[in-house]
Amino acid sequence: MQSKTKSSINLPQSITLKIETNTEPSSELTRSLIFENFEGRRIELGFKLVKTASKTLEIAEFTDTTHDLQILGSLNHRSYWDKIYLRNNHGTSEIDIYKMCLTIHYHRVVSGGVKDIPMLSKTRINEKLPANSGEIFLTPHIEKHLLKHAGIYRGYFHPVAKLAVKDLGKSGTSDKDYDEYGDNPKYRGWISYECSEFVSWYLHETGCWKNFNNQPNTVFRDITFTGELHTIFKAASKTYYYHSGKKKFINEVTGAEYVPKAGDPLLRKGNGIFEHSMILLKWDSKNLTTTVIDGPYPVCIRTVDIDAMETRANDQKDFIVCELETTQYTATIKRGSIRRAIKK
Repeated sequence: MQSKTKSSINLPQSITLKIETNTEPSSELTRSLIFENFEGRRIELGFKLVKTASKTLEIAEFTDTTHDLQILGSLNHRSYWDKIYLRNNHGTSEIDIYKMCLTIHYHRVVSGGVKDIPMLSKTRINEKLPANSGEIFLTPHIEKHLLKHAGIYRGYFHPVAKLAVKDLGKSGTSDKDYDEYGDNPKYRGWISYECSEFVSWYLHETGCWKNFNNQPNTVFRDITFTGELHTIFKAASKTYYYHSGKKKFINEVTGAEYVPKAGDPLLRKGNGIFEHSMILLKWDSKNLTTTVIDGPYPVCIRTVDIDAMETRANDQKDFIVCELETTQYTATIKRGSIRRAIKK
């Protein structure tokens, strides 16, 4: 489980930023990244941009002398990640931005996780950062990029997967009254283990409880033990264990085979005890690995070698996938094209 210990709270360490411009910029500029919380309070990370090539600006050196970047990953600061701006620090020149790269670097992440997380990667912005105190709201560009980066941009994917992917690169958790989610803060503040609370938060916020008969609408609220998730899904015959002989996921109740899909919770056991919860992005049936979203310190993409961990000689693990019900859609054919209306 992702426990809050000194060794497991992985704070952001540095950032890299690269801007491609439509016109030639000045050779040296001072700008800021602004992180704004749900109350409108801001944390500002200032830096110098230098011209490194034609129509190219990069951060010369990012020095977090005030530790403001690390503060973003500390308790009750999580909501600052949800609104990110690029700001002009009273400079007299504008920047005509074509594309941007923005990467958050973490010193340490979970095994198999990506510690250099691209929140923007040659992402087309096509906006001008005005002179003086002008700003560009980056969050919509970041979310669009992250969905593409995770491979769930086109087609239908479960809302759990989409909502979690938009939090990639962020780190931290907040208690009640420290974010906009009322009685369901993201992800409940200082508790012993966060992985199951992390997964259950997305299940609750996307209304997954509606697909479970005779369960209250709070069934996925504040789950702090991975075994609780297993109990809920198994009671509905929606749990599938990995069968290392068949190389398939098999229903624990019916014996039916199942192909995991994006959004499904993935649970890990060791020595018969539930250890960790993750959100599945992709099952690779050829290599017998999964790509998952792990969090919240930080929220990152992680590769889990299911078959190897199940069959190795020492410290074997067991994996169980929990099936989320697919949202239904209707299709209407009009003038040769198919228009799909997703039911919410």
